[in-house]
Amino acid sequence: MDISKYTLEDWLLWGVLPEDLKIENEDLSYTEYPERGVETKGTYSLGYMDWYNGAIQSDEVDSLYDKNELGITSYIAITSLQSLAYLKMLTNELWHRSNPIKDIFRHSLMKRDMLAEEIEKVKLELQEIKKNYPEVYANALKGVDERNKLSSSEVVDTLSSERYYYMDTNTAFEVIVKAKYLNWLTWFNDPDSDKLPEPTFIEDAKPHIHELLHISGQLSEYKENAEPYWYTLQRQAGFNIPVKAKHKSEPNHNTNARELLPKNNKSYTWLSNDEDLPKLCKALIDKELIHKDTTLEQFEAVFAAKPLQEIEPKPIKWHEDNASELLHFIQQLQGSNEWPNGWLIEKEERANYKRLTTCFVKPNGEQFNPETLRQTKQNLKQFGLAPAKQQIIDSVLIKLK
Repeated sequence: MDISKYTLEDWLLWGVLPEDLKIENEDLSYTEYPERGVETKGTYSLGYMDWYNGAIQSDEVDSLYDKNELGITSYIAITSLQSLAYLKMLTNELWHRSNPIKDIFRHSLMKRDMLAEEIEKVKLELQEIKKNYPEVYANALKGVDERNKLSSSEVVDTLSSERYYYMDTNTAFEVIVKAKYLNWLTWFNDPDSDKLPEPTFIEDAKPHIHELLHISGQLSEYKENAEPYWYTLQRQAGFNIPVKAKHKSEPNHNTNARELLPKNNKSYTWLSNDEDLPKLCKALIDKELIHKDTTLEQFEAVFAAKPLQEIEPKPIKWHEDNASELLHFIQQLQGSNEWPNGWLIEKEERANYKRLTTCFVKPNGEQFNPETLRQTKQNLKQFGLAPAKQQIIDSVLIKLK
């Protein structure tokens, strides 16, 4: 296996290459030390690659392991991959249920009522399953589900994103995804959801990834917060994928005085390619979102992590007094939850209105009022940005994807 390069996002969202799940020259030998300490050597009759190639059916794995025909390492590899494929199926199904709700929420004029109705609907569905299929519901609670029924082809196809499989209704799978979807709806309906972790299956996947890394001897090479390997493959295919920020595990002893400034006293930090900044500046001017006289030097300074006092004399003039578009623009640059550090710019732990009001001003040069910005952000979260305005911002950012 060659899996240390893959991140949680690769396993649950993008995909891993089928050939990296193979074990070349698999060693099936073993050494045992019975009660009297006499060393016994032998060879298992079957191994992981027999399962990978379809010679072992999924319903045979447990019995073969119990009969000592399949070794512990092979058993862990098989069951860990089955669990990861199952979690990816759950992740995909959760996305298919939650993503449409985001769109409906954005356009609905009865947002909280809509969410309340959806929450009640899912609660009733779960109660119905519990009533009509009590054993299925109980099994889902105990972790007795369909993961170990997945065949090797279903596992490999799912993890490599070659094909998606779906479970029948009234299964443990359906109970689990409905329960997680209910958790997600409750989180999404919380006014403080941006301060809380989004319900996902990520934490469930971590132990299985670590098991695979351990048995393949690659645990020390694994970096949990690394950029997804899928992005590397996309760049090799010619796509323009921004580089994600890397976590700094050690202090940099060559840090200069500017880098020692508190982050909230600096302008935004650009994470993507330097050549994207001129494109972004031109696109914003072309769409009349910023003043036509904005210079590239002035624009780049706003995204160069410079001290705010250097930015203050030459801020960027936004095109209108209402900052809803500006706030949406900054949020889009920071990216969604799949970019924990930020997409095009570094993500802020909390809204930094000092930075925003220093880097961007109204058309007449006046600063935006921080209190007004807080209320605008709350309105933006609750009601969303007008579709027409969203399209303008999206048309600017699509050039950088």
